[in-house]
Amino acid sequence: MSYPSGIGQPQCTIFYSGSKEVFDRIRPVLMLLGGNTTYVGSSVGHASALDIAGLSFVLGAMFGFVSGHIVCVEEGISGKAFVESVRNLLPAVEGILAGVSDTIQSRGYAGYEATIDAWSVGPRELIEWCDGRGIRHDVANAQQNLFDEAIKRGYGEADFAYLYEIMRKGRTAEPVSA
Repeated sequence: MSYPSGIGQPQCTIFYSGSKEVFDRIRPVLMLLGGNTTYVGSSVGHASALDIAGLSFVLGAMFGFVSGHIVCVEEGISGKAFVESVRNLLPAVEGILAGVSDTIQSRGYAGYEATIDAWSVGPRELIEWCDGRGIRHDVANAQQNLFDEAIKRGYGEADFAYLYEIMRKGRTAEPVSA
């Protein structure tokens, strides 16, 4: 989970799975490759799965960052101001993500602070803004499609976390109670 220049650095994350005994024995050597050397379990595929999961998160964040940067530049806001704004959002996002995870684990999808209806305004506004400027909005389109599917199923008042069910089970699955 690093650029090549990050290999060997303290913040470099590398996931390992397989034999815990072997991992423990060679951990000092592995730490030279990345200071955030992480053992994730005995199932050999878990390291790869966690890598893919992390990549999914990072790619979503990167596409969101690029979209936001476009908005700022088009509106005359400096990239530095945007970076600072994002930096200030990170603690709140961390808390939100923990809440989404808890909600998915409990499958208690009743809307808490912001429903799918409320969240769906974001991509809709971004799409409209982009259309007015001739800017692509492929990522926002995908987000809007997922929100629309949940709303169509009658889950507009559910928590954002309900999108887990939409994405996990696809369009043919029976919905889970909100």
